[in-house]
Amino acid sequence: ILGNALDNAIEACAEPSLPERYVSIEMNYLNDSLFIRIRNPFAHKIRTGSRGEITSTKAGPHPHGIGLQNIRQTVSEWGGLLEIAYDSGLFQLEIVLFHVQRRHSA
Repeated sequence: ILGNALDNAIEACAEPSLPERYVSIEMNYLNDSLFIRIRNPFAHKIRTGSRGEITSTKAGPHPHGIGLQNIRQTVSEWGGLLEIAYDSGLFQLEIVLFHVQRRHSA
């Protein structure tokens, strides 16, 4: 989840026309739940498919747009929640994973 989300955020920040480039990551653990929020600016128009899913704007022969699909699938498999928002040049992912157990090291 984090790998795909951060890859997408970093790639979005590589756009030279952005006046400000940053990736904001917030993570909190409370009551066996992990809350993750990742924000970054974006410059291009967000494209969506017929079912409202975000589609890639990348060209080329390699498969694109699988990062968000992987995030959505993994969050679903863990019974979590995923909220994607994009407005006024700010892209935001909010993820909640429930029943996440802490590992205590010896």
